[in-house]
Amino acid sequence: MTDQEIFDKLISIMKKLFEGNKIFDYSQITLDSKPVENLGFTSMDLIMMSFAMEQEFHIDISGLTMSSFSTIRQVVDYIKERVSAH
Repeated sequence: MTDQEIFDKLISIMKKLFEGNKIFDYSQITLDSKPVENLGFTSMDLIMMSFAMEQEFHIDISGLTMSSFSTIRQVVDYIKERVSAH
């Protein structure tokens, strides 16, 4: 799975989870975007994203949440590493 494919799936997850609740300009989200600082994610948003990532990518995040990652790039790298291990 490429970085772009993972990134696109993450954007899709965000759109599903936050439809009507958060207003993002999804075209402005980049690999260097910071979930809390740039996107305004709350603790609950981060938990919901963690669960959604586990389901979408069939990985175990075990004790980590989105708050463990400073940037979207770190999330993509983490997922890529876990997905390629399967």
